[in-house]
Amino acid sequence: MKFDLDYKKLKIDDGWGGIGGMAGTVFGDSMTIQQYANTWNDKANKILERKNASEEAKKDASDLDGKLFDLFDEGLDLYHLIKTRKKINLFSMAWRARMFIPHYYYEEEIIYRYDKNGRVIKNYPGFSKIKYFFIAEAITHSALPLEVSGKDLFSDDNDNFKKLIIDHLDPNKTEWKHLADLEIPSGEFYVCDKSYYKDRWKNLEAAKDMNVFITNKKMKVFSVITDRKKLLENYNSQTPKDKLIDEKHLQYENGTLPKDKIFHGIMIC
Repeated sequence: MKFDLDYKKLKIDDGWGGIGGMAGTVFGDSMTIQQYANTWNDKANKILERKNASEEAKKDASDLDGKLFDLFDEGLDLYHLIKTRKKINLFSMAWRARMFIPHYYYEEEIIYRYDKNGRVIKNYPGFSKIKYFFIAEAITHSALPLEVSGKDLFSDDNDNFKKLIIDHLDPNKTEWKHLADLEIPSGEFYVCDKSYYKDRWKNLEAAKDMNVFITNKKMKVFSVITDRKKLLENYNSQTPKDKLIDEKHLQYENGTLPKDKIFHGIMIC
């Protein structure tokens, strides 16, 4: 498999996380996820507008947290889904005690929106067209983002670290295990946590401003397995005191691997 090794294209996102006790992060087809909120919004408004609706019904219709649980519950957990299906269009991942998990992606270009005269619409965010998206699940540090000497470790300017990261993504040096096919009919790959989704759920048009990437309509999901000793050294050498990856707190998936291997994370491409 050919893999782009250009570290200049590799972008690092602080990621979405479980701050405030949220259930984790959801990934998948943009319109599928947005439509869930829009459909619930319509149902809730019809109940709230009914003159004879009981107070209990109105309270239930206003219970956004309860309804969003359906989108972020364990039933959509990636490892749960792949037990029974090989084609999915969205999935969730729980961060447990961690607040944020960095995401890496390869940015091919920025897609802007244009007016009828062909000019870029000002103050409208461009979308990144990406080839790869990686979830660095091996990281166990509970309080990212983390600064060392006033600098963010996961900055796009940290070229040396980005080169080390790529070394643990290269399929010629690591093992990629296929987990599922990810179908994205809209061509827009969407990422968010429950708290952000909650704030933007009411309007389908407003939801389009969320964290959306332009991708192929058919992607694949892999787990990436790499050299344990080298990965721990490359990540933990970035901080003089804290460990970005603490072996005592590794995710359960590592229990099935040889002792010299480690589960780095989830690759979508």
